[in-house]
Amino acid sequence: MKIFKILNNNVVTVIENKQEKVIMGRGIAFRADVGDVIDETKIQKIFLLSNYSDADRIISLLQTIPLEYLQLADAILKEAKASLDIDADIIFISLSDHIKGIVDRARKGIQLRNPLLPDIRRFYIKEFEFGLEAVNMINQTFDVQLTEDEAAFIALHLLTNTEDKETSEDIAYQMTEIIHEIIQVVSDFYQQQYNENSVNYYRFIMHLRLFAQRLLAHQTYSSADEDELLVALKRKYQKAYQCAEKVREFIKKKYAYDITDEELLYLTIHINRLNQN
Repeated sequence: MKIFKILNNNVVTVIENKQEKVIMGRGIAFRADVGDVIDETKIQKIFLLSNYSDADRIISLLQTIPLEYLQLADAILKEAKASLDIDADIIFISLSDHIKGIVDRARKGIQLRNPLLPDIRRFYIKEFEFGLEAVNMINQTFDVQLTEDEAAFIALHLLTNTEDKETSEDIAYQMTEIIHEIIQVVSDFYQQQYNENSVNYYRFIMHLRLFAQRLLAHQTYSSADEDELLVALKRKYQKAYQCAEKVREFIKKKYAYDITDEELLYLTIHINRLNQN
């Protein structure tokens, strides 16, 4: 196999049987050039880009995710195969990116509360157990102290990526409409169009998919007084928070759905990241 593209020192792509494949391994591209033969003893994982409908964004994500996160996600999914009916390759990249995000937050001392935790623990027992196992592996690997809230986030992330296959065309259409409407509100507020191939746009869309699912399922969560993190975000990311409030007003008016402070917090974080230069 010869290198087709070099994404970073640890990830390259090859063309084999007219299909582009991602090859992962520590130092696999170190001092290598396009066209060089790959040292097959360094290969740790291979997967097809054709498994993804958004291959360009997957390549962009791979360039930003360190190898240790890819390795851990692969190990977690291997553990999950025995108990869960999942397409490990489909969720591999998104789980790697998700793990990187929660470890980054933990190292900054940020622990987000998951308002869905009670329902996920109750209704998605196997997925929640998977989340707990994943959190344990993340804690041991990166020396952090993630909570059950993060286990629920991981379970929900897994559900989003596996249940799409069974989503009806009507629900899929409604979700798409909601996502489009929110993007339009944000775009109008900032007076700009976004690069749909950017990593931050991709992450924002993934968040909106989760939000749209909750909206259509009429899942609302009452919140107590604003927690310290939301208060801090209101000060630090004023414009993003104002935009999130615009989204809240729009959703309330059209769908009679109340976005809670917890939802507003996550929305603010994603809007701010989307608009970072």
